[in-house]
Amino acid sequence: MELRTFLEEIPDALIAHDLSGRIVDVNRRACESLGFTREELLGLDVMEIEREVDGAQAFWKRAAQGERLTLFGRFRKKDGTEFPVEIHVARSEGDSLILQLAHDISQRKQAEARLDRMKSLYRALGEVNQSILRMEEESMLFPMICRVAVELGGLEMAWIGMLKGAEIVPVARHGEAFPVDCGIAGTAIRDSRSVIENDFGVAGWGSCAAFPILRGGGVFSVLVVHHRQKDVFDAEIVSLLEEMALDASFALGNFDREAGRNAAEEALQTSEEVFSKIFMNCPNPVSMSTLKDGLLTDVNEAWCMITGYSREEAIGRSALDLGIWMNPEDRDQAVEEVEKNGSVSGREIVYRSRRGEKVICLVSAVIIRIRGEAYILIVAQDISELKRAMSTIAEQNNFLSAIFDSEPECVKVVSREGDLLSVNRAGLAMLEVDDPEDVKGRKFSEFILEDHRESFERFLAYICAGGSGMKEFPVIGRRGAHRRLEVHATPLRNAEGEIFALVAVTRDVTSRNKSAELIWRQANFDALTGLPNRHMLFGKLDQEVERVERSGGGFSLLLIDLDRFKEINDTLGHRSGDLMLVEASSRIASCVGIPLSLARLGGDEFTVVLAEEENAEEVAKRIISKLSEPFLLDGEVAYISASVGITRYPEDAADAQQLLKNADQAMYAAKNSGRNRLFHFTGELQEKANARLRLFNDLRRGLERKEFALLFQPIVEITTGRIVKAEALLRWQHPERGLVNPAEFVPLAEETGLIVEIGEWVFRESMRIAKRWMDLYPAGFQVGVNGSAVQFRSGKVDCWPACLEKEGMSGRGIVVEITESLLLEENPEISKRLEQFRQCGMEIAIDDFGTGYSALSYLKKF
Repeated sequence: MELRTFLEEIPDALIAHDLSGRIVDVNRRACESLGFTREELLGLDVMEIEREVDGAQAFWKRAAQGERLTLFGRFRKKDGTEFPVEIHVARSEGDSLILQLAHDISQRKQAEARLDRMKSLYRALGEVNQSILRMEEESMLFPMICRVAVELGGLEMAWIGMLKGAEIVPVARHGEAFPVDCGIAGTAIRDSRSVIENDFGVAGWGSCAAFPILRGGGVFSVLVVHHRQKDVFDAEIVSLLEEMALDASFALGNFDREAGRNAAEEALQTSEEVFSKIFMNCPNPVSMSTLKDGLLTDVNEAWCMITGYSREEAIGRSALDLGIWMNPEDRDQAVEEVEKNGSVSGREIVYRSRRGEKVICLVSAVIIRIRGEAYILIVAQDISELKRAMSTIAEQNNFLSAIFDSEPECVKVVSREGDLLSVNRAGLAMLEVDDPEDVKGRKFSEFILEDHRESFERFLAYICAGGSGMKEFPVIGRRGAHRRLEVHATPLRNAEGEIFALVAVTRDVTSRNKSAELIWRQANFDALTGLPNRHMLFGKLDQEVERVERSGGGFSLLLIDLDRFKEINDTLGHRSGDLMLVEASSRIASCVGIPLSLARLGGDEFTVVLAEEENAEEVAKRIISKLSEPFLLDGEVAYISASVGITRYPEDAADAQQLLKNADQAMYAAKNSGRNRLFHFTGELQEKANARLRLFNDLRRGLERKEFALLFQPIVEITTGRIVKAEALLRWQHPERGLVNPAEFVPLAEETGLIVEIGEWVFRESMRIAKRWMDLYPAGFQVGVNGSAVQFRSGKVDCWPACLEKEGMSGRGIVVEITESLLLEENPEISKRLEQFRQCGMEIAIDDFGTGYSALSYLKKF
């Protein structure tokens, strides 16, 4: 019990299921996080709530073998929303259940998403800075910033606008469809400040921000960025975007400064500038060194970027001195080849940067002569990313190949003509084929039952036309095993985008379909009698209501309750009770011919839906008569009767729910009238039910609003005339009805359980007053408090002795008055509570005391 309490209180969702995925137990947190009740979750397939948990069933099998596993995925709530989880999977000791302890990682994912955005923006900011360094044309600046902000910065739309007259005209943009609202951009230009809207709500955008770009001391343009999500632009992200706008302003300033300087020096440096531009602005690293000693005479910016050395640090030193050549022998071989052939082309060389990073380059070199001295001009192309990409592709291919072959579900590639091109091991086993070469080139449709091959051909044509989908097919393996396969297929395209085949993941759903059929039956039929259950009854009632609304007419509903069934079930045992329910259902069926519906609601209640032409009262009489006949239960003869409530649609109700409530009221009216009879629903019954509900609601509110009061009836000693006792009398002062008779509300309070809270208030109030009066009256003064049988059965009276002790009051000042019927229950728990009262000094008094040995014996005991 302590373990169960612990599991119910842990903050993570606990789900226990068998190897087929059927949920058999959950804790409270699982119900809360998924939005289901415990009853709704039990029996569900765990895959109905788990999403994106790749290879879940394989993990279960490993867990069943003793492994403890951790995996990630998403859970789907009852309302259809999903949230990410970290799942710890293990086998339950002592049985074959799989335990999943799932922790909601939504906040972690949000933090990771924010961190990703920060990383993306840092990367984008770096790319902007580097691009600005390499950028030669001002016209490239704004498109580059927009592109980088979207492609590297994790934003979904970026545009830059300029103020022309009274309008803001976009001059560059990148990302999704252009927004229609420029108001935020106008504010940023007008006020020369950043404007942030984290709840934008225009054109489907969740967040929007605008940042002014300065030039020549004023606002020149505005950078506007958008994101679909709300609350994206926090302080740190805004700071990075403001820095990006400042970089753009700086770049514009650089262009202005560069333009002025170029204009002044153009006449003097034309020839030198041509070479300098080619050399310095070449996107590839370029260096020039003397042939004889290898001293660097010039390097470009790209060379400085990959090596980490500035131009000033490099000139006058050799690449060997700087340690740039990872393998010095490579330079010697390159020099030897270039001296022999005059040039080197496409030689792969490994450089080492100042930071110790390895840079892989394709190098081309040529000897040039300037003023009679030989120099080597080397142009390198950084292929490090290409190499890493190729390595990654190779790893991914190996990874995908391993997944393909180890995937527990059947995975196959089928050509446009329907030929099997590749099948993994699980697929071979499903088709009962040992050698994969046996299926290559064969038609997959050969394994499909002949009647379904045409359907497969249509499915194949649909996928090869660009569609994706799922379809079930019956197949037969090489050794004759029949299976039902669920095929999920999508097209495969070549580099030109042409569809050349389809890839299909196939799951054996034979057992699942059988389980689904069983689950459907369990969900809609009573396991004991085989009759439709409450769920199916409501479905039938809704159908009949729709039929009547559509075509007119009506129908009757009978609600049958077996009188004295609980007494027989408790006396003869549950087996006999089950036999009686089965026999009763058979007898009811024999009385109604072909009903619209015959169902068991649960317990000992049955319903019959009759067509309009059926005489509901005659059918009810036959049922009452049939059920009054003796039942032979495992050799014992038992007798019951039946109470039947009758109601009609549409005369008595507007929907199925109200109709069943009406039948229930009529049935209870039959019981209250002496049982073994029928009763038709009337408006008077509804009025009584409504009045009873209003009284119950008023009673609960009365307790909350402190509308109850205690009056005390004095008890006088005849010989002396002294007041020696007082009996507490409960009164309810209703704000509208005035003083309500206890005989009217106390039975309802006992029936609904409110008497427990009311009785607790009465005891504490009586105790408080008794303590005050014991100081005013002679020793031995007592206050009598009534104790309801419902209070004693609930166990709430157990705290009364502790309350007396907390108040510092002797139990001798309290008399607890109970009914004789409570003693006659012979309940050991009630006896224990009465003994505790006696031990702390409280007296026990019996109201309406009668005669009989049993009652007298309790008088002696208490």
